[in-house]
Amino acid sequence: MVKGTLLADGLTLMEVAHISFISGAANPKMVAKVAFIRTDTGATMGFTEHGNWSTETLQKLAELKTSMENDVAKIYFGSHTESSPNNQPRGLADHLGTSDAPSI
Repeated sequence: MVKGTLLADGLTLMEVAHISFISGAANPKMVAKVAFIRTDTGATMGFTEHGNWSTETLQKLAELKTSMENDVAKIYFGSHTESSPNNQPRGLADHLGTSDAPSI
């Protein structure tokens, strides 16, 4: 191993590599790729992945999730629809206003 002083003096988020709500909206998983930058030259000095997020970031992620769901709802349901209680997925019947659509 070689030791030294890292010349990078900044970092920037390059990519959100993975977001998963499979464990539930209250416990999302998100992994991002971060670059270490040498700001005097603009050179990228290396990358790392990060997945430990603050409560504030997770709250904003929940807001983004809701906003994205509303965007998709506008396309598939023709207009903005209500979010389900506790952000739990609802069935197609709930969106269509009928109870005869089978659950899958």
